[in-house]
Amino acid sequence: MSQELVAALVSGAFSILAVVISILANRKVEGLRNELLPEGLAAYKKLWSVLEPVTPTQGSPLPDGTREASEKSLRNWYYADGNGAFFSADAQERFLFARKVLRHEVDASSDSDLRTAFSTLRTQLKTDIEVYRGRDRTRKLG
Repeated sequence: MSQELVAALVSGAFSILAVVISILANRKVEGLRNELLPEGLAAYKKLWSVLEPVTPTQGSPLPDGTREASEKSLRNWYYADGNGAFFSADAQERFLFARKVLRHEVDASSDSDLRTAFSTLRTQLKTDIEVYRGRDRTRKLG
């Protein structure tokens, strides 16, 4: 057998092996995602209820103590309950920004700004779990 033929056969075998390993790795990752999905959905559902005090449908000023109580609830949800691990990168970014608004760490920190920041987070959560598809992803609500 010529060296070129041996080299081609070895190269082909390694290529097939690489494809098989890639397929198996992808299946393992997909399996892990499927195992984590119920926990992630439960975490998002809990966050949804934690965010109720800052819903954008309330036009009046936030009652006294709402920001402090919301900050405590969000901190517990994220750290103590370990739910922050389920965020996508985009949701994480929106969550951290909304907490800055909540704590008056950015210039735009009015009650309206706060409601908008958390509304944007909720929209991202729905995008992450594919509640919004197609045109719904770009449609302005409200």
